[in-house]
Amino acid sequence: CHVVAAHRMHQAVRRRRHVYDVVAMSLHYVAWIGIPLLFFPASQVLLFHYGRLLLLGYALFAILGPAHYLAEAHAFPQSDKLGSNFVLIQTAATVNFTTGPLGRFWISGLGNQIEHHLFPNICHVHLMRLSLLVRAFCEREGYPYRSFTWTQALGKMICAFRSPKPISDLQSCRLAPAEPER
Repeated sequence: CHVVAAHRMHQAVRRRRHVYDVVAMSLHYVAWIGIPLLFFPASQVLLFHYGRLLLLGYALFAILGPAHYLAEAHAFPQSDKLGSNFVLIQTAATVNFTTGPLGRFWISGLGNQIEHHLFPNICHVHLMRLSLLVRAFCEREGYPYRSFTWTQALGKMICAFRSPKPISDLQSCRLAPAEPER
């Protein structure tokens, strides 16, 4: 009885979220296409809209690519991911990168991809402080934790296009845990 009620409540929440998505997407098209069509020819509006999407795509790739496409960010077969060590998958398949204050503002904390993947619901303003705890945990428990400058990560990402990274064995990514201090 309680399971059915919980399921119905979950379905209602999902439907409400779908409605919000439809409303937001409709407002997007009204704001970026509908209103400009009142003032400019359709060809200019569409050229601007698709040009903006193209530039946003490159910007997103420059932000998300350095954390996922480097050779240091391991790729695993789907069978390794099922029922495996969640923390190991996230720390082995993701790399952090650092930027200056303006870069941190522009990318909204996405340089801390490891923390973002481990704790997706934490606000990005806390990820930098959280990274100190996660790095210490990874070193203590033997999980990989890699961080580069944004420039280094972009360079490594571009190099990865010349020779794609191999598929890794999940267990080979685990490091030896740090020795406890005496």
